[in-house]
Amino acid sequence: MIPEENKIGIITQTTLSVDETEEIVSYLRKRFKNIINFNQVNICFATTNRQNAVRQLVQKTPNIIIIGSKNSSNSTHLKEAALRYGAKRAWLIDDASEVDWMTLDQCQSVGISAGASAPEYLVEQLISFLKQRYNNINVHNVIIAEEDISFK
Repeated sequence: MIPEENKIGIITQTTLSVDETEEIVSYLRKRFKNIINFNQVNICFATTNRQNAVRQLVQKTPNIIIIGSKNSSNSTHLKEAALRYGAKRAWLIDDASEVDWMTLDQCQSVGISAGASAPEYLVEQLISFLKQRYNNINVHNVIIAEEDISFK
C-alpha cells in the first residue's frame, strides 16, 4: 500500500483509450494529493485519432469491424471502445478472410477502422470484398485527422 503523502508518478500504456486513461488519472488524483504536473498527453496520436474515428462511426452505424491483430493492444482497445461507445456488434479481424458473413449479411451498414499498425491494404481489401459481395454498396470515408508525420 502506498501512503497518501508519498510523491508518485504515473505511466500509462500509450494504447489505452483516452477515456480509460482519464478515468484512471482522475481516481489517482483523488487518492494521491501529491501528483504534480500531469498535463502531458502521452496517448499515441494514431491511437487517439482512431478512437475518435470509431466514436464517430458508432454514431452512424451500430456495426463496427476493426482490422488488426488480436494481440495488438491498440486494436483490441478499438474494438472495446466501439462497444463502449454504443456499437451493437464489433469484430476484431486480422483480414477479410475472418469476416463473419452470416452475421454481416443481417446488417444494414458497417463501419470499418484499423489498428495503428494495420496496413492500409487490409482495409482496401476488405472494402473490395464488401463491394463484391454486396452489389449496391455505398462507401463513405470518414476522415477525423490527417496523419502526415513521418519518423526517421
